[in-house]
Amino acid sequence: MKISDRLAYKILKSYGIETARYAFVKDRTHAKRISKKLSFPLVLKIDSPEIIHKSESGCVQVAFSENDLDEKFRLLVKNAEKLTKKIYGVILQERIDGKEMMIGSKVDEQFGPVICFGLGGIFIEALHDVSFRLIPLEKRDAISMIKDSKAYDVLGSRGGSNITAIVDTLLKVSRFIEREEIKELDINPLMVNEKGAFAVDVRIIR
Repeated sequence: MKISDRLAYKILKSYGIETARYAFVKDRTHAKRISKKLSFPLVLKIDSPEIIHKSESGCVQVAFSENDLDEKFRLLVKNAEKLTKKIYGVILQERIDGKEMMIGSKVDEQFGPVICFGLGGIFIEALHDVSFRLIPLEKRDAISMIKDSKAYDVLGSRGGSNITAIVDTLLKVSRFIEREEIKELDINPLMVNEKGAFAVDVRIIR
């Protein structure tokens, strides 16, 4: 069962995993009020367990100003209601620039929980470049799995701080998987820039 996005972000934060700044809202009035505490542009995402491919179905919108927010909120909800009645609410999230990576985990029938890392966004399907390790993860394992992937070339030889942030995130995800009973975890993209590594989209299945 896929847990709500709102809960998924809360779980990540409870393990010290950085996320893009966000807020959960129920209606347009709430969204307008909360948006004053965030920085535009804002990404609006429907929180529903029954909508998986949100971008393709118009259930992700970008608002560039407070005036734009109302229109994009209406459109977002309208698109979602065409697909399901089970809508928890809407996530408002600050947009982050950076390099797109991914971290995932699943339970292998033979080896048990495994963790993976690679390029995120559209590259994950185009390049099929993902490195795997068994859980629990040690620091040396996290470093080696980064270096084993094409993501290492994208980050660059001078991406020391970036790599440190990714290693830290991988270790925290490993601890999370050890302690929680989940079937799958996907953080895609994990946006990486000079400030750190931030989970932008997350999917957790229990």
